[in-house]
Amino acid sequence: MAEFLGVPGKEGALVTDVAKGSAAENRLKAGDVIVRADGKSVRNPDDFLNILRGKDDGASVDLVIVRDKKETTVTVTLGSGGARKGFKV
Repeated sequence: MAEFLGVPGKEGALVTDVAKGSAAENRLKAGDVIVRADGKSVRNPDDFLNILRGKDDGASVDLVIVRDKKETTVTVTLGSGGARKGFKV
């Protein structure tokens, strides 16, 4: 799957769903793979969730994602309860 998605190193957290109306809706989409969050490597969904746990509501998180076999950086602002309410990994 990682090869098909063009993920270098074959590690990351696959976004499986993005909630309509969430802060992440205009930044992420299902099929994106998060490979870095706030400058830290994301090897799997647990890595990503551990990075989010240290963030306050309203904080911004810079994400490096792979979409269409290309890396890009997006910033997501965490809502109440963290970004987990806006998308699933």
